[in-house]
Parts: sequence; structure tokens; C-alpha cells
Amino acid sequence: MKKVTLFLVLSICILGCEDSYYTDGRITTYDATEITAQSALLKGNIEINTNGGYTTLLRRGFVYSTDPSKLSAFTENLCGMVYDDLSNEGNFQMSAMNLMPNTKYYCKAFVVLENSYSDNVEIYYYNGQLSGNHTDKPYVFYGNQIEFTTADGVVQNFITMPEQRIMVQKTDLGSADWNTAVTMCSNSNVGGYSDWRLPTLAELQYLYTNRTTIGGFSSTWYWSSTSTGSYHYAVDFSDGYYDYWSGGSRQVRAVRSY
Repeated sequence: MKKVTLFLVLSICILGCEDSYYTDGRITTYDATEITAQSALLKGNIEINTNGGYTTLLRRGFVYSTDPSKLSAFTENLCGMVYDDLSNEGNFQMSAMNLMPNTKYYCKAFVVLENSYSDNVEIYYYNGQLSGNHTDKPYVFYGNQIEFTTADGVVQNFITMPEQRIMVQKTDLGSADWNTAVTMCSNSNVGGYSDWRLPTLAELQYLYTNRTTIGGFSSTWYWSSTSTGSYHYAVDFSDGYYDYWSGGSRQVRAVRSY
């Protein structure tokens, strides 16, 4: 996961005083995940040093738009925005909804800060990418910009399992002996892919554990690609038990690596 960190320092001096009050911290925008045709999960991180309570975190959120020049929390009519008024720091995430399919979006995390002083405010920028309101309170600061593209809106008949780095077809290819099952998988072109295969025994056990999430399984035996001699392992999806067989028909569910 790509992580880009930007630094901000807000230095506030009171006219006629020698004391200097400052706020430092970082705002990070992480890559979006769980991207569909109309939604995406936006993620970020906030670290703020409130310097003894002189600074308060009023709002946190994300702005997103198809035009990167419109990423501003002050132009809500020109871009999308999701936020909450929690003062929690650390990792946070929010869902952007009602997006357009097959469209590139640009996104930044943002925070709104309030400082207990209002005179002679100076804001110092690092890396030249943070934005803020120099004169009026509260102050709005942005993290780094990321981009993501929504899906094309076509219903996919496979599911992605990132933990195993595999895609799994949502329905069985049928029932067959082991050799025919291997051929059925290699001949499949679901999703436009031509490298479907039988899952290994370990992968098939993972599919059993996640059978409700994946869906479409029957409470019967499924072939794996794992063999010992002329015997081939299969898993019983009624209880997770596995055994090996030299013949007979079992259900076939195809996977592919990515």
C-alpha cells in the first residue's frame, strides 16, 4: 500500500508577546480500497500535536473529485466530501458513495483545526503541497493526493481473495472426474481470463473456511489440484474433512492467481 506523508507546522505568535505557540503533525491519504462501480473506501491517518491544548481537531474527512483542481472543502458544490466531527487522531476511513462507474477520481484527506489564538497567525508549509486558510479560523489542511478508478459496472462472476492472492469463480463448473476437472478449469474464460485452474489443497481449505463469503458451494466434495501418485485430494464442503481419491466425480470450482 502506497503511503505518502506530508508535514505541517502551524506557528502562532501573539503580538507583543515573546511566547510562540505552534501545532505540528502530519496528514496522510492512503490508497482507496473496496472499489466498486459506485463506491470506494477512503482511508487516512492524522497525527496532531495540540501543544498543550492550544489546538483542537474539529473535523476530519476526505474530498474527492474527477477534477484535481477542485479538491477543496470550501467548494463542496464542486467536489464530493465525506467527513465527521470527531476529534480522534490515528487511522480513519469513510465510504464515498454514488460514484460514477469507470471513472478516475482524485482524493485528499483533510482536517479542520481551531487554535485558541486569532491574532498574527503565520502558517508554514513543508513540501509545498499543504493548503490552508491563512487568515480566518478555523484552519483547513490537506494531505497528499491519491487517485483511483471505479469499476466498469459490469457484474463480475468471480470474487477476489487478497489474503491468498487468488480469484475464485462464484459458481461451480460442474461435476467431473479429476482429469476432466483440470480441463474444465483450463478451458474456462470467466472474466476474460484464460488461466483458471483447480485450487491447491491449501487453497481449497481456505475456500471452505470462507465458503459463505464466496457463495455458491454445495455440501459435497470438491477436487483440488494436489495429488500423491494417482490419488487426488478433495475437501468435503459439508464439514471441511479432506481425503484423496483415485477416481469418481467431484464438484469443480476454479481459481486463478493474480
